[in-house]
Amino acid sequence: MSLLEVTKTLCAHDPNDRPFIVGIDGLGGAGKTTFVKKLSRELKNRHREVMVLPLDDYIVETKKRYETGYEEWYEYYYLQWDIRLLETELFKKLRNNSTDLTLPYYDRATDTIMPKHIHLTSSTIVLIEGVFLQRDEWRDYFDYVLFIDCSRPNLRIGTFFVLKEILFTNPVTILSFMAIFSGLGLATTGATAVNSFSLVLGVFLGSALWWLLLSSLAGAVEHRMKKRSLHVIHRVSGLMLLGFGVWSLGNWLMGV
Repeated sequence: MSLLEVTKTLCAHDPNDRPFIVGIDGLGGAGKTTFVKKLSRELKNRHREVMVLPLDDYIVETKKRYETGYEEWYEYYYLQWDIRLLETELFKKLRNNSTDLTLPYYDRATDTIMPKHIHLTSSTIVLIEGVFLQRDEWRDYFDYVLFIDCSRPNLRIGTFFVLKEILFTNPVTILSFMAIFSGLGLATTGATAVNSFSLVLGVFLGSALWWLLLSSLAGAVEHRMKKRSLHVIHRVSGLMLLGFGVWSLGNWLMGV
């Protein structure tokens, strides 16, 4: 179904004596968050009250879901959330027209849980977004469920274009190419339009091939790695970028 069709379907629902519960299910990286943002905007444009609840905001602390002694698939499916608590405090209360909720919000900065108070009305359309929404404990509470499907090749294409955007908007990359061209004597005023075009096209195709290879490799390896390993890689990469930025800023200040 298209975004317009989903919007019309939800708008055709007449507000009753409790919130309308919509599940947006799908694998990680399938585009659930993007779809929910667009759907929420369309519904609000039609004067519908909307509440978005990403279930990733209500996972448990790291120690309860990683290195627990269980297999990785079990941790990912069963231990990411307190399933019974969310059933009691979220799904059952929505079904019973409770307009005041208190949910266990996960603070990523401190890896702790804190209570989050949410107020809504009986006419609210509640968009719950996350993976594994149709598990046995939750599925019967939804009034309407969508599954966002996206093949891995499409995910890799998306990764490729994100990396390309980073490449061509990164000033360090642009300055590096300028330095290389100057060092090789390519930045001459006597260059013809054909030569200049060939040079730019060569750089574009070469970088495109490199980023296609890189994104394909990342897509192939990502699903084989543990979540904790990915977190470590992300943090190390962030520290390296931060260190490089501080080093570059220091060199610039010393040069001034």
